[in-house]
Amino acid sequence: MQDIETSKKEFIGLQVTTKVHDWLDEVVKASRRKKGRKLPKQVLIQAGIELLRAMPVDWTEVGDIEELRNKLSQVVRLVEERQ
Repeated sequence: MQDIETSKKEFIGLQVTTKVHDWLDEVVKASRRKKGRKLPKQVLIQAGIELLRAMPVDWTEVGDIEELRNKLSQVVRLVEERQ
């Protein structure tokens, strides 16, 4: 993962579902309790995007939400097979 603190950054507007937002809040709070420091939401989101980029998937082929769901299902199957 790129070093988010030293890498050049671009601002993007991002909306997430309430469920995802609540999960991010929980992770940030747990990190602060367990490690004594905050793990910013943007770092978690950046890590998730980099994880997607690392997958053996051509994301440029995704044309709509249904195709995205199919690609993500393929990724889940790949991960499950390797466990």
